[in-house]
Amino acid sequence: MNTSCILNNEELEQIVNIAKVAVVGRTISALEMLLNEPIECESITASNFTLDMLDNVTENNVCSVYINGKGDINVALLLLLNMDEAKYMAGRMIGIDIQELDELSRSAISELGNILLVGSFVNALANITDFKIECGVPGFAIEAYRSIIEYIFVENCKDDSIVAVYTTLICKKTLFKIHIVLLLNPEDAKKLLV
Repeated sequence: MNTSCILNNEELEQIVNIAKVAVVGRTISALEMLLNEPIECESITASNFTLDMLDNVTENNVCSVYINGKGDINVALLLLLNMDEAKYMAGRMIGIDIQELDELSRSAISELGNILLVGSFVNALANITDFKIECGVPGFAIEAYRSIIEYIFVENCKDDSIVAVYTTLICKKTLFKIHIVLLLNPEDAKKLLV
């Protein structure tokens, strides 16, 4: 592992503070408007992440929306929901009770990801840093958590380590959780600290 690219604890804390501004400033209010429900940030953490950290992860399927951002910094963003949370979110977006994730509900979850990840989070990050970040079309998958993270890691990691910023939002009425993961190469993460 190239240790010169690993962020120290102080740098990771600075990344967390930047993420907090983006989440609290834009993402929570966007989600509250979409769901008509109060949302709270349960936690935001950052770590130097390697694939071997997935060794003890259970293989539960999750519903995910993935967006790549390229520009002054390159980012990968991931919205993760368990299956019940995905059905609930899709139902709130469409306005009907969802029993199975069909094409319409999957499209609703993709749009939720697009709104939260690009419309609020990336735009807030760009406003905070003045970086230009162009995002692609959201990808959608229902796969094992490990498979999703491995794919994104391989697609975006230049070395064997990546900086992961993990945010958990909680819906105060239903107690459902929304997980947002921001993945950055250490070099791009360090650009946020300048």
